[in-house]
Amino acid sequence: MNFSQMQERLRVELLRRISRGTLSVSLPARQTGFKPSHLPNFLRSPRHLSLDGVDWILASRHRGAADLPPNLHAMRKDSRLKLRYADFLLDRIVLGQHNRAFPVELMELGPGESTEDRIVGRLILILSEH
Repeated sequence: MNFSQMQERLRVELLRRISRGTLSVSLPARQTGFKPSHLPNFLRSPRHLSLDGVDWILASRHRGAADLPPNLHAMRKDSRLKLRYADFLLDRIVLGQHNRAFPVELMELGPGESTEDRIVGRLILILSEH
């Protein structure tokens, strides 16, 4: 993942939380010391933040760069459990497989439903060589 992709994931994550009402635009601006117009400009347009700016926002949300790359999630879909890489786009969840040749699945969230209602857990794979 390059820096521009990481910024776009941060932008999408902030917009998702703002649209759900769990975050206001002014809170991260106050926490990071940005001017009041700086963060809204980043959210509404393809403007970029500095590396320090991205670090400040992640720190204010108690997150790190590792929280932005795709993660393998256990997701509840209908009455089944699916293990997929998940991207969160406002009111939709895009489920993909490791092999990008396979098609992605789109899960639409219902009224009043959040992504947390669908996430069962996050998977971590640890490989060790002896």
